[in-house]
Amino acid sequence: MDDGARRSADIYLYSMTGGETVGVSDGNGVTITLREIYDSLNEVSSSLDRLEQRIIRLEEKTSIASEADERSRNALKKAEEAFQKASEALALIQEKEAEKKEFKKMWFSAILTAIIPWLLGFLFVLIYLVQKGGEW
Repeated sequence: MDDGARRSADIYLYSMTGGETVGVSDGNGVTITLREIYDSLNEVSSSLDRLEQRIIRLEEKTSIASEADERSRNALKKAEEAFQKASEALALIQEKEAEKKEFKKMWFSAILTAIIPWLLGFLFVLIYLVQKGGEW
């Protein structure tokens, strides 16, 4: 490459066709009018405005999602607490039911223990009376 190819382009501002339009030229035949620059800047400005609106909507949605996430975490915490309390209540109910069963067994054993000697005594008396022939 020669030194002319590596040299940066010089930009010149000049008046075009009798002072009607002012343009910018790099000296190599490329000319950009002020109108083209103005239109390009308007397009960039419009694009930036749209981008800003999108960013604002994204921030709003992020804020809403963050609030929903916080509510979800609170609901999950409450559900875990409710589950813990329900588990404790279930354990307590199962313990009470086991106690009731044990209490019923104790009563049944006590009643049998009290009735069996009376039944055996009655049976012996009945056998004795039958063997004696029914005499009193």
